[in-house]
Amino acid sequence: MVAADFWHWLITSIRKAYPDRRIIFIAEIYRPDLYQRYIEHGLFDYLYDKVGLYDCLRWLLEEGSTLGNCNEITRAHNDLKHIESRLLRFLENHDEIR
Repeated sequence: MVAADFWHWLITSIRKAYPDRRIIFIAEIYRPDLYQRYIEHGLFDYLYDKVGLYDCLRWLLEEGSTLGNCNEITRAHNDLKHIESRLLRFLENHDEIR
């Protein structure tokens, strides 16, 4: 993972160099404990929520029928509700086995 300090510097520099353009920065971070830092200090507009809702849904489909229930979806959603508008959620991506 590249440090949030670097992204802060880079994103600030790019936005200064191109003030008339709306450039959207999206981070792929696998540590939810750092999500807030990469939004606030790293200045990312959005984060992929791979280890939140996506992994929860995948776990339920593959393992959860014997280990858990759909309440896990609510838990995954509520854990990151405070930054929900900044998360990109998805059901499939090219990095995962279908």
